[in-house]
Amino acid sequence: MSELLILAKLEEIRNILERHKVQFWPDFLAERARQLQAAYSSGHKRAKQEALEELEMLYGGMGSFNDLVISREGGHDIASRDVPKINAKLNKLRSRLYQVIQEEKTRLE
Repeated sequence: MSELLILAKLEEIRNILERHKVQFWPDFLAERARQLQAAYSSGHKRAKQEALEELEMLYGGMGSFNDLVISREGGHDIASRDVPKINAKLNKLRSRLYQVIQEEKTRLE
């Protein structure tokens, strides 16, 4: 089920962000995960679509989740040598999350 895959990706991303002491985004993603769970528990197609649209909005505009880079300069707890590796992993997870959101939106149409 795509809902479970979306929740798993959100959790993976949150773990990375929390490990590196990123502010705001872990709590924001946790709230979106709760909204998604509630929407799927309701069984209403429209509620599911709205929850997916909320997640999709993470990816647009200035200051969006897509703009996040984990770095020492950003005040995050990360060694300089780990910055490229961790951000590559974060980018891969973000891309996969977006892909799964799109697949689920298509499935619900």
